[in-house]
Amino acid sequence: MVAQNVALAVKLPRDAREKGKVTPPAKGDLRAILEAAGEQADLKTQVLVELAVFSGLRASELRGLSWKGVDFTNGTVTVSQRADAAGVIGPPKSKAGFRTIPLPPRVVTLLKTWKLACPVSDLDLVFPSERGNPRSWASEMMDFSDRSSRDVIGLESELRHPSRTDRTLGAVS
Repeated sequence: MVAQNVALAVKLPRDAREKGKVTPPAKGDLRAILEAAGEQADLKTQVLVELAVFSGLRASELRGLSWKGVDFTNGTVTVSQRADAAGVIGPPKSKAGFRTIPLPPRVVTLLKTWKLACPVSDLDLVFPSERGNPRSWASEMMDFSDRSSRDVIGLESELRHPSRTDRTLGAVS
């Protein structure tokens, strides 16, 4: 019998985590997405699409976004919680997930309009379901995608990454 586990002292090399290369959509494609949201979508979906495009929020962050995280005066949105696909609200996955993001005036104006029309929920969510729980991003985007002939599989990634690249969206707004 061995007194200790000698394998615990062995350090195996770890492969670097490979990240897939994300190619943000061209400015023309972003304009088309924003125009489609403005022309074809209801107010809630328009706000959701514009906020996703201009903030780079993840689907879970959009689901978990509460009104207390929206600062109309300073034109920012603060991420302090997220809601997973099952609707369970919790903190962001990492320290970097807690952040404040500046918004262009057009998104702040849309958020103000949506706040007046938004159903009240106990969780004070920006995008609540009919029952006041976190809403499914997929159902919103599937509906919007069907109307605008976009591939829903890549839409979240497309909407997320432009704001994190070279701030090309300034030319879109």
